Amino acid sequence: MRLLVRREHSKRELLRKLTLRDFSAEQSLPVIEALEAEGLQNDARFAENYSRVRVQKGYGPTRIHYELRERGVNSFALDLLVDEMDEDWDSLIQKVYKHKYAEWFDGGFKEVAKQGRFLQHRGFTTEQIRNLFSTLKSENQKRRSV
Repeated sequence: MRLLVRREHSKRELLRKLTLRDFSAEQSLPVIEALEAEGLQNDARFAENYSRVRVQKGYGPTRIHYELRERGVNSFALDLLVDEMDEDWDSLIQKVYKHKYAEWFDGGFKEVAKQGRFLQHRGFTTEQIRNLFSTLKSENQKRRSV
């Protein structure tokens, strides 16, 4: 119970933490299932809370899905959560980019590759990164022509 008071945990996380505290899986599983039956532990609620925090911290869909799978949550409608937040992945990647890099700097292939690797590490897809760079490039060309 003390573990669940602090924050939501997935079933796998609870099992791992209890086994680290010298409880066997045979002892822990019935307790976790009882907590789940009472509504105190819920993988869907954990996934929603976890995803919301990660999106607010600027992480992309690929990374969030990977982290949820690591924590034992295999299916979660992340795109629905983002829609509820009045956010989309394109606006999120732009916020992350502009926070890290104040403005578009076309310093050549090496700089663009470095920026792309940063965004990929944050969990954005190649398509999302490509769309961002093409948007930034066109905005930059508009500024130069004015």
